[in-house]
Amino acid sequence: MSASRRPARQWRWVWGWSLVALFLANLPYLVGWVLSTPDSRFGGFYFLVVDGHSYLAKMRHAALDGWQFSLPYTHEPHTGAFNTLFLYSLLGKGLVLVTGKVQVEGLLAAYHGARVLAGLALLLMVDRFIAHFVPGAMRRLAFLLAVFASGLGWLLALLGRFEVGNVPLEFWAPDAFLFPILTGPPHIILSVPLLLGAILAILRAWETQRWGAAMLAAVLTVTLALVRPTHGIIFGAVMTAAWCVEAWQRRRILWLRAGQLLPALLLPLPLFFHLYWTLSHEPVMRQWTAQNPFSSPPPWHYLAGYGLLLLPALWSLRRREWWQLDQRWLLLVWLALVPFLAYAPFQAQRRLVAGAQVPLALAAARGLWRDEKRRNWLAWTWLGLTLPGTLFFVLGGTAMVAARPPLLFHATDEIAALEWLSHHTTADDIILGAMETGNVIPVYADARVLLGHPIETIQVAQKEAAVKAFFDLVTPEETRREILRRYGVTLIVYGPQERALGGFDPAHLPGLEEVYAAGRYQLFRVKE
Repeated sequence: MSASRRPARQWRWVWGWSLVALFLANLPYLVGWVLSTPDSRFGGFYFLVVDGHSYLAKMRHAALDGWQFSLPYTHEPHTGAFNTLFLYSLLGKGLVLVTGKVQVEGLLAAYHGARVLAGLALLLMVDRFIAHFVPGAMRRLAFLLAVFASGLGWLLALLGRFEVGNVPLEFWAPDAFLFPILTGPPHIILSVPLLLGAILAILRAWETQRWGAAMLAAVLTVTLALVRPTHGIIFGAVMTAAWCVEAWQRRRILWLRAGQLLPALLLPLPLFFHLYWTLSHEPVMRQWTAQNPFSSPPPWHYLAGYGLLLLPALWSLRRREWWQLDQRWLLLVWLALVPFLAYAPFQAQRRLVAGAQVPLALAAARGLWRDEKRRNWLAWTWLGLTLPGTLFFVLGGTAMVAARPPLLFHATDEIAALEWLSHHTTADDIILGAMETGNVIPVYADARVLLGHPIETIQVAQKEAAVKAFFDLVTPEETRREILRRYGVTLIVYGPQERALGGFDPAHLPGLEEVYAAGRYQLFRVKE
């Protein structure tokens, strides 16, 4: 085959496997939409459901109001932050600009369209990143390991080695593995190609001594600070460490390379300072940050998750001469930093492992590959050993959606009640209802909810107890009135989720006016 045809064949291969990955990652969503009917409408989510509704609510808020992120799931007034989840503000503004209206169907189309496009960008950038370090068929092995490999968490779970509520890393930590990232929110997906692209741009600038690539890296890191600020920490740590290592190797200060790196490090700083100031000084945002932990699990979780890649990666270290060529030592620098990032004294430490599967897959591919053997049966067999967790993830998600649970599918009377709220409430309304009900309401209505998100509802345990007490049959009437007064409640939802909390019918509480009743849902306005 001629040299000119090899790149075209490689691109067809990458595009083909990228489409396979996107299809598998989106299969549960596709099944949900196929099973959706007018009487049982698929809500658009199966993974990180409560967060998915939160992102749609932020898109809706941005489309109708300003650019600042705010918490629709808490009743306290507060000032938002400009660059927290900026992507959803951009999607909301773009939706209203293109369609001139804000509907749930449009929000879902924009959200999932962004997911798929970001997923394609991720997969193509992963291949480009790998191609910078390894050639030929080994590049394909590294790509498949990076995208599809999972750990032994599924086996440990089947053997009962995980405590209740402590599931395998590859099934709950969306930053830790690339394939689960493809099923998640678009800002998490997009942050990976931005991170990898910024690293590649700096390496290109260092290699060519040209400033164009350095400026591209700066643009990417500023965008990264808007999309996923924590990933900027990864970039800064990896590239600063890389500069230090190379300066030490050459026994001199590399001024030009430092100058090329500095714009990518310094230009995002105003965004970081704004975010830090808001999250540490605005009272409500500070409380949200405090109850928003993303701490790393015990180390053995990471070993179970990454072990199948870590073993051949360690074996690859015996090829010292290979690692010293073509800037491959940068991959080792990144991998050496992962334990320190994963357990850094930082609340969102678990997010700092993002992207690490790519250099780990590269190292594993080098450890498995035998240059002198054409077929490399051991390498491809080892790849097969890493796939069960990913298949478990896809099939489990598809089976969950196929069961059509109420959390994922919304009945006609629920949609009708939500539509009523969208036309008869304002931002001054505060709605009392169960957690599950409150999680969906801000997607449809301008109103705030007293309870609706385990993290974005401030003082969530206290409010959850208050809502449960309100619907408890044994709660005194004066206690119910005090709950309404304390939180400034203006509307009460009474549906299946609220009945499950205790069975008290708000129609029996004086001072409430029934303003809506259809199917299983009633809405009451507080007159006092």
